[in-house]
Formats: sequence, C-alpha cells, structure tokens
Amino acid sequence: MPHLNFNLLLSKIVLGLAVCACTSVPSSVNSPVPSLGEQPVLATPPPVESKRLLTRYTYLELFAIGQLLDQLARVPNQAEGESSLGCRILPEDARRWSKHMKGLLNESASRERLSYQENPLLYQRSRNFDHCVPKCTCAALSSIVRPVAIRFFQGPELRAAHRNFLKKLEIKTSRETPQELHACLERQSWFCASDLLEFFENSP
Repeated sequence: MPHLNFNLLLSKIVLGLAVCACTSVPSSVNSPVPSLGEQPVLATPPPVESKRLLTRYTYLELFAIGQLLDQLARVPNQAEGESSLGCRILPEDARRWSKHMKGLLNESASRERLSYQENPLLYQRSRNFDHCVPKCTCAALSSIVRPVAIRFFQGPELRAAHRNFLKKLEIKTSRETPQELHACLERQSWFCASDLLEFFENSP
C-alpha cells in the first residue's frame, strides 16, 4: 500500500508540473512575430486640418488663391511668378495644389451659397457687389450667385434682385482685363507666409 500511495503521489506531481508548463508559456509565443526587415509604423503629425482653414479663410480669399494657382500652373517663366509673389512655386506644385484647393473651395462655396440664399439683399451689401472690381471679388461672387436657382426665393422682389445681381456680376467678370487679373493676383502675396501654403506643402 505505501508503494501505491507513492506512485499516486508521483503521478499528481508530474501532472501538476505539466499544467504549470502549459499555463506559463510566455505571451511572446502567441504574439505575431514581425517579418525580417519590417519596420514599426510611427505616427506622423497631421498637417494643418482643412476644417480649420475653412474657418480661418473666407471663400473670397480661397477663390483668389485658386485663381493664383491656376495662373502659376500655366506660367512658363517661373521667375515671373516668383517676383510677383515673393516665393517660388513651381508649375507642377501649382497644378497639384489646385486639386486640393478644389476640395476646400467646394466646401466653402456651399456655406457661402447658403448664406446668399437665406438673405440675398443682406449678402449683397455685406460682400459689396458694387465695388467687386477694385476688391478683385467679381468672379468669386459670380460663382456663388450663378448656380442658385430662382425657385429658392419667395416673392417677386427677391427674384428680381437675384436676376439683377447675377447680371451685374457676370458683366463685370466678363470685362475683367488680363492686366486687372494680374494686379489682383499680385495682391495675394500673403499666401507665401500662410498656413494655407503649409497645408498644400504637406499634402500628398
């Protein structure tokens, strides 16, 4: 009988050691092992958020920079664009940044257009339609007013005002000379030191 008790005790000890060995397996054994040459992914700081730019810059300002980029994308002599702005923007960069600008403009335009639809008379006064030529905003304002359907306005007064605004803005935009456009673009030198430029430079 003592021999049987010893065998039973020995069996329990062996079983206990086996259980301990199974439960004490290091967690690294079950963890995926990175392949050779695989580098850990490091978080990179995000660029300036586009939403913050939409609250920082008006649609009229963004539209002006959009015109500037379109112009620089077609300038064969980079020195001309550089002397006008004070910073060097290559045509290929201007073309790439124009794509990002379109996204900003679309979102900003929807907000701006909603403001016009809610009260076109107040919007006209606040944006100073009558002096859009010296302010270089005729084309931008026309792009806001033109897509708005007349059915959005109730009553003959607002509908007549909408037609009048649209007609005047289109006439002023069509009469803009290349010299006037060039003078307007030269006034956008603030872009060179802006976080808007930083946003474009950090965009893929």
